[in-house]
Parts: sequence; C-alpha cells; structure tokens
Amino acid sequence: MNSFDKLLQPVLKPRLHDQISEQINKLIAEGLLKPGDRLPSERELAERFKVSRNSVRDALRTLEARGLVDIRQGDGTYIRETTAAELYQAMIDILALKKEGLLEIMQVRQIIEPGVAFYAAKKATPEQLALLEQIVARHEAKAGMDDPGVEEDSLFHYTIAEMTGNGFLVRLLQLINENLKESREVVLQYPDANSATRVGHRRILQALAAGNPEEARQAMAAHIAEVISAYELVEAEA
Repeated sequence: MNSFDKLLQPVLKPRLHDQISEQINKLIAEGLLKPGDRLPSERELAERFKVSRNSVRDALRTLEARGLVDIRQGDGTYIRETTAAELYQAMIDILALKKEGLLEIMQVRQIIEPGVAFYAAKKATPEQLALLEQIVARHEAKAGMDDPGVEEDSLFHYTIAEMTGNGFLVRLLQLINENLKESREVVLQYPDANSATRVGHRRILQALAAGNPEEARQAMAAHIAEVISAYELVEAEA
C-alpha cells in the first residue's frame, strides 16, 4: 500500500470536495493507486486533507459516480478496476475544471483531429459536406448575435469524425465532445478564440469539399493551434 502521507496534500481552495477527488483521481490515473487498494477511512482522509468529513464524503461520492471507487458500507472504500474509457472520461472531468488543463485537452485534440480530418477528406459524401456547410453557416450567423455557438462547434468536429466511417473515431470524438462542453463555453467567450474558431472551420470545410486530405489535415492542425494561441494557452517551461 502506498504512503498516503506523501501522496496527498492539504487542500485550500473553494469546492473542497472537487480538490480532493482530483488528487485521488490523478493518483489512480498515474497508477499510484491500483484496483483493490483500500483508501484510508473518512476520518483519516479528513485529517490528511485538513478538511471536514463531509467534504471527504462528497469527494468519495464523486469518485463513485465516475466509476473509480466502490464504497462498501461497514468495510471501506476500494479502488475499482476501470476501463480506459472510464479513466479517460474521469480525467477530462478534472481537466475541464481548470484553465491550465485546457492546454492538455487541446494537445490531445492536436494529436487526434488532424488525422480525423485527413481521412474525412477521403470519404466525405456530398450529403455530409452539405450538412457541414449548414453547421458552419449557423455558427457564422451567430457571430452577429454575440452567441459563441458552442453547439455548432461541437457538432462540426463530431460530423467530421462521422465522415471517416470509422466507428471507433466517432465514439472517441463523441466522448471528447460530451466532456468538453464546459471547456468550449470558456474558450469561446474569448473574442479572438471565437473568431479563430469560425475562420478555422471555414478553411477546414473548404479542404474537405475539395477532397484534399493533406490540406484538410493541415487546416485542422492550424485551426487548433490558432485557438490555443487566441486563448493565450502557453506550455509551461521545463
């Protein structure tokens, strides 16, 4: 069993149960807490986090809802065996709570979505391209209404995944979209990021309509990079 005295730190910010669940969530993701490990009691955790037992209880319920722990009445709280998808979703939940986490989310998108656009350009049907044009047009129209167009932004990227005909990519983008709604709402409140998103979408659509896979890949990569720059997300120096 790991030494919790070294792994857990006192929490000082508001929404204490979120801070507690975040620490435990990260330990699970990093493999420092493994399936079958038993967490300390609520009282012990409260002492180590320097919070109330109610905050600990709320944090454990959050982890249970994410499918990461089993709370066994009269026995204790145990780390569950989790699937990669469950763990990925739980980590996205955490990242979405923090602005600094948005850079990590965008880096994941930089890795995945240019490739998605590449294959979409090869397989997109006229009907799918027409649908994407409608989505882009709605998004652009909302600019004059001070509406960030969160729904259109999400639907744009999901529709491109559908164009690939790859069911795994579709499910992956659906998972990302479902869990990044809060992050999109934050990002798109920045005028520069909002503008970059609309311009980037139009360029991607043009590359897809031209059936040019490499141009679509580059347009998607540039789009995500522009949003990162507009939102002033910078990678921490080593």
